[in-house]
Amino acid sequence: MTPRGRSHRSTTEGGSPTALPVYYLKELNEHLHTRFPQIAQPEIAVECHPGYLDEAYWLGLADAGFNRISLGVQDFNRKVLKTVNRRPSLLPVNWIVELLRSRQVKINMDFIYGLPYQTAETFADTLQEAISLSPDRLVTFSYAHVPWINKQQLILEKAGLPTGEEKSRMFSTATQLLQEAGYQAIGLDHFVKAGDELYTSLQQGQLHRNFQGYCTRRTTGQVYAFGATGISQLAGGYAQNSKQIDDYIERIEIIHSLR
Repeated sequence: MTPRGRSHRSTTEGGSPTALPVYYLKELNEHLHTRFPQIAQPEIAVECHPGYLDEAYWLGLADAGFNRISLGVQDFNRKVLKTVNRRPSLLPVNWIVELLRSRQVKINMDFIYGLPYQTAETFADTLQEAISLSPDRLVTFSYAHVPWINKQQLILEKAGLPTGEEKSRMFSTATQLLQEAGYQAIGLDHFVKAGDELYTSLQQGQLHRNFQGYCTRRTTGQVYAFGATGISQLAGGYAQNSKQIDDYIERIEIIHSLR
């Protein structure tokens, strides 16, 4: 979990927070909100893997205070998802969108291009489906093939990865489709509606970029990470928490015992 911002201006829970029961996330939000001051209309966001979440969980996220939810769709093509061992959404994505919007939650969607069996045409189909759902923000990430870091990625080479030229076509096609649908480009891979605060901040020179993505000066400052592997971005550099859960818990207990 990575809360972001000066004096808790906003909170973003990233990584895989929805692997936890939703009541834990609610308790974490309540704990943070009672101990840190907030700005007016803070953005409280969470990244979700829709492959595992039922209706009760989505409603629980809204009840926990999240007002922006990012759906890690990655692709609507089930052949692509099966090849990369990504579980498709448990519920139809349009149901999830309607459910969250009924609770006044803003919707982000994340997609990845450059995966096996993707072409500019199939990725365009995925984005057309996304556009029909009208998410508030949409991100198209380029798949980073780094098997020397993650050896499991070698499996994807057997299925075959798109060429650099094909990835370039995916990017160009996606950008064109989104701009024709009225989305504004924020950097290379973020797209938002014209009335979005990110776009307004871009026009006013108030846009901020940290290693998590784009945000506004109003809603973020530094990044304070909680949890194993979490990365904090401070004024003088970066700091990553221990990657080993037992070690992380032990360090937290030591700090707590010194208080």
